[in-house]
Amino acid sequence: MNVIERNRKGLEMIINASSSLLKLPSLKQFTSGVLTQLTSILGFEDNSLLLQTADGTCGFAATAAQGNYKIIAGTGHYEKYVNQCVTDLDNENVMEDINQAIRRKMNNFKDKSVVCYFKTHNNIENILYLQSRKRVNKTDRNMIDIFLSNVAIAFDNLYHRENLEKLVEERTFDLQREKETVAKAHKVLSKYVPPQLTERILAGEIEDVWESSRKRLTMFFSDIKDFTKLTESMEPEDLATLLNGYFTEMNDIANRYGGVVVDFTGDGLFIFFGAPDATTDREHALNCVRMAIAMQKRIVDLGKKWFEEGIEEPLQNRCGINTGMVNVGGFGSVERKKYGAQGVHVNLASRLEAACEPGQILISHSTWALVKDEIACEPKGKLEVKGLSHRVRAYNVCLDETDEKTDLL
Repeated sequence: MNVIERNRKGLEMIINASSSLLKLPSLKQFTSGVLTQLTSILGFEDNSLLLQTADGTCGFAATAAQGNYKIIAGTGHYEKYVNQCVTDLDNENVMEDINQAIRRKMNNFKDKSVVCYFKTHNNIENILYLQSRKRVNKTDRNMIDIFLSNVAIAFDNLYHRENLEKLVEERTFDLQREKETVAKAHKVLSKYVPPQLTERILAGEIEDVWESSRKRLTMFFSDIKDFTKLTESMEPEDLATLLNGYFTEMNDIANRYGGVVVDFTGDGLFIFFGAPDATTDREHALNCVRMAIAMQKRIVDLGKKWFEEGIEEPLQNRCGINTGMVNVGGFGSVERKKYGAQGVHVNLASRLEAACEPGQILISHSTWALVKDEIACEPKGKLEVKGLSHRVRAYNVCLDETDEKTDLL
């Protein structure tokens, strides 16, 4: 009767212990709880430890000779060895008992101690060492087997949950670091190529960017009147500051209207609409002309600022705009390319800029046909332009008539 009653109480304690262990949130708390509960069930001394592989992966090495076993929980005398290796233990007899259990992959019972070897369903191998006040009998061994089979499943779940949480944390950190790298690359790259290209390049669409294709673009050229005289009257450092400020203002306006700033050459600007991103020809032309109007208005404001800084004659811009089919893409060598456009219509836009009066915007007939319903223009008749054998019909944009949509942008 005593044996039956003892078994009944032991099983009752195992059920209660297993239930309480399932409530523990972390693997470290769980393993410490296993030690405490098993010590209580068997009436062992409070000197016990639980070992796991030092690298935290699935299980121990096959033999103790590899010495890669980490103590992850301990009580009593062995509490000081937590997070150390089993080879750091100061008791050779204990180490030999543990090594014997690992080699045989089974429990190792001694007169006053027990080494429990158990493997979870996911092949995670563990060693549990306890010191006993009494000899471990057959009933004790049966209770150990029952208890360990109960905790193995819970141990599996906690082990993999913590590994998953660690993996998520590491991946989140990696993603944040990658995000910072991309942001830094975007910032650097955008200083050298238009933002429209930066997005595509960082998205891996490099071939799409550099591949040459035929597209209808609206192209814009501008330069500063009498820039050569200006360079002769200013110190190089002051001129560089002036130009950088001017180009910064013009670049900001171009970005606002969606223009691709292709080139800064001396005092000249080359911008186009319709590539690499495209909507409609009419929208490209309207945005381009509105951009030019905004630039001319901004230059008037900047002229007041520059006058206060010592530039006596106000700077004036000349703008030429044309719409037509061109080759657009990357041009240059195999190793180094520059995004741009080539063709007769590019040349025409440039020639219109050269023929334009300072402070004005001269557009071609093809551009005028797309914007005439919203932009007031004055016919200039047919002009002779350099490089073309025929005269070109052109129109002057009326800046005095307020374009509400331009002002809103």
